[in-house]
Amino acid sequence: MMTGTTYRGHRLTRNVGTMFWKVDDAAEERLWNQTLAFVDSVATEPPVETYFCTDCGYREVAAGYYDSAALMERGVCRDCRHWLEAMQDVADKPTTCFVAGATFYSIGDETAQGPTNCRGYGGRKFAVRWRDGRRRQTTNLWCGGDVPLRWRARLPNTAELDAI
Repeated sequence: MMTGTTYRGHRLTRNVGTMFWKVDDAAEERLWNQTLAFVDSVATEPPVETYFCTDCGYREVAAGYYDSAALMERGVCRDCRHWLEAMQDVADKPTTCFVAGATFYSIGDETAQGPTNCRGYGGRKFAVRWRDGRRRQTTNLWCGGDVPLRWRARLPNTAELDAI
């Protein structure tokens, strides 16, 4: 279930039960451009080098992170890189990575030792039913995030998820 609010004229939405808010794409673009303009206006060093993501068109800062050079070489932003890797994981690891309810999940190692609070969702038990009929239970489920609308055609639901 989605809930929404407005902050400084921007529509914000989030899934109930999560702590992350998502601003709509157009507002996100405006906010990002305003942020970069502000940074450029107060910078005492040369202007920040940026590039545009070849997948979504967002403007990305080309320096300052451990993976900036690799991202710029691939021509994608951090967000698109995450979803491209999620697509690859679903294809390469179909027994541990899946999309359910437009959310990307992965199953961690069930044999890992340690307290249950070091497991995904605090060690709660889940049942996964893939569309091809496979079933699996896990106590180490990790959420990779809600699949953005523009990625849902490339990352369709591959399973259903139930808490036990």
